[in-house]
Order: sequence, then C-alpha cells, then structure tokens
Amino acid sequence: MGGRNYRIGRNFEYRTMAFFRSRGYYCQRSYASKGLYDVIAIPSRLNPDQRTLLIQCKKNGYVPKEEMEKLRQNDKWWGVTIIAYTKKHIIKFRLLDDTEVYYNGE
Repeated sequence: MGGRNYRIGRNFEYRTMAFFRSRGYYCQRSYASKGLYDVIAIPSRLNPDQRTLLIQCKKNGYVPKEEMEKLRQNDKWWGVTIIAYTKKHIIKFRLLDDTEVYYNGE
C-alpha cells in the first residue's frame, strides 16, 4: 500500500468515479498515476448529449504548469478535459480555462 498522500489521492479518484457512475457514466481509473488522466468517464449510449470526459483529479485543485500544458495540448485532440478538485469536501469541476462547470453540492 502507498503512503498517506497516495491514499488520499486514490480515495478522491474513487469519489470522482462514484459521482460520474451515479450519473450514468462508465469510468476507468488510471492507477498509480500512470497516465495523463486519472479517470476517463464514458457516457452511456442512452445519453447521446453527454461527452466522454478526461479527468485530472487534484484534491487541492493545483495543476503544475508543465502538466497543465500537456493537458491543453491533448485537449485539442481528444475533447473535454476537466479538473476535479474539492472545496470544503464538495467535489467541483472546472475546465482548463478555469471555468467552473459543475459541482455535486453535497
């Protein structure tokens, strides 16, 4: 098992996946930070208006400059990239341009 920070990050990724699964998405987690995205959320065919989401989970919301540049480059090719973060234990989401797009209001 990893250290404390690893467990906090992993648990946050699982909370993010639970949020999207409850809304009809199929979620896949990139374990141990092996990919650029922590979670990929694919909508059900029953919801054609939803798009596949590429999610970078950052508990505190901070994304290092180099990582943000990689996310922006990939966003041009692959579609909707969002950053999941928490504020007072509420999961929030923002686009790469810092526009807040959704939060779960728990």
